[in-house]
Amino acid sequence: MSDLLAPNCDVGSIAAVYCEGVKLVGRLLGFTYLAQSDDFERRLHKSLLGLGNNPSAGNVYGILYSFEFQSPEEFQRYIGKNFDCFQQSAPVKGLKDSVDFDGRLRSSALEVLSLSDNDIRKKYFDLFDFKSVDLLDLAANDSACVFHKLNHGYWEYLLLIFLGTNTYSRYKLREAKYETFNKRLRLPGYISALYQSQRSLINDPNDQYYYAISCSAGIQPIDNYIEKELTDVARGAMAGAIAYRSLFSDTGSSVYDGYAVKSLCYRDLLFDFIDVLAQRSDALVFIVPQTIKNIRLDSVLVNQYVLAVPRHHVHEYWPSVLALCIGYIDRLRSRHNKLTVIMECGAFSALLSVAMKKLNDEQVGTQGGWIKSFDLGRVLDSSNETAVKSQRWLKGSGVTWRVPFKI
Repeated sequence: MSDLLAPNCDVGSIAAVYCEGVKLVGRLLGFTYLAQSDDFERRLHKSLLGLGNNPSAGNVYGILYSFEFQSPEEFQRYIGKNFDCFQQSAPVKGLKDSVDFDGRLRSSALEVLSLSDNDIRKKYFDLFDFKSVDLLDLAANDSACVFHKLNHGYWEYLLLIFLGTNTYSRYKLREAKYETFNKRLRLPGYISALYQSQRSLINDPNDQYYYAISCSAGIQPIDNYIEKELTDVARGAMAGAIAYRSLFSDTGSSVYDGYAVKSLCYRDLLFDFIDVLAQRSDALVFIVPQTIKNIRLDSVLVNQYVLAVPRHHVHEYWPSVLALCIGYIDRLRSRHNKLTVIMECGAFSALLSVAMKKLNDEQVGTQGGWIKSFDLGRVLDSSNETAVKSQRWLKGSGVTWRVPFKI
């Protein structure tokens, strides 16, 4: 197992990989970071050396972030310039005619929440054409694919952020939660950056891009919600997803059922899934929180790498995290023709997945190479016995499954 943040990692210095990643993000997604001076890489490398032989993910990304953005005010100016998605970007088919991202999202959310449960459910299933996908099949195919999911938490926090605790009443007494997620998701421009990156994909059928959503923690098939009474969680998740999707167009689009990941566990197929990936791939890359950065697979003979990201600040630091992740993935694909990325990094996985989809597009027709990417989320916490005990979706389920990961 190679730790990509370790000072002795032979894949390349963090500073060099980061600078390459910044250029890649610009080319793939059109996100242009602040202009870097000629000696930027040298100064960054020197600063990172000051972390010593055991840098934490938080320290590394904090330094990268501070080098690009010398102050919060500078970052806000950057966000305002680059991520006023409606105003600054070229027109895209199906785009709503508006110049105010926050305002449009807020207005749409208020409109949806005014509906009855039955009307929300109907609009949800009218707007989203759900398809099922078996991740074991995607693992077995000798071709590129990108799978990511956004479960109920993201959609509910979206409502909380744009409407506040008084309007989105499920969090009425939890003002601290509003402040936390406003700081982590909205102020750093993450939501609008994700929106901008998805615009070219969300209306186009694509057999390599698997965008999945759920109105739970992905613990039930979406068909279970067609007629059952909505919980507060399901209502909020549906409303948030509708509000976001309506920014693109009022026409429906295909999405995948976020149940696909937990389904592997419930059927005791996670071990088989990982085994098939290991057989198909020249290398596996784990992008995971610092808390499980020692994750590994002892049962397979395959090159393994790990890239730790901050658990709580991954969205705040998203420009730095995105550049470093995509920089390392690009370097590794030049070493390994068939590369599989396995992630646990919250909603950030969605933005990284879009970037990897674009990277795959550039690789089409080159020696049969590909990148596979799977957002497995908190399932990767199964490598940590303490974390397993805290996972509510397993409690009382009667589920027993073979855990392929070790720490």
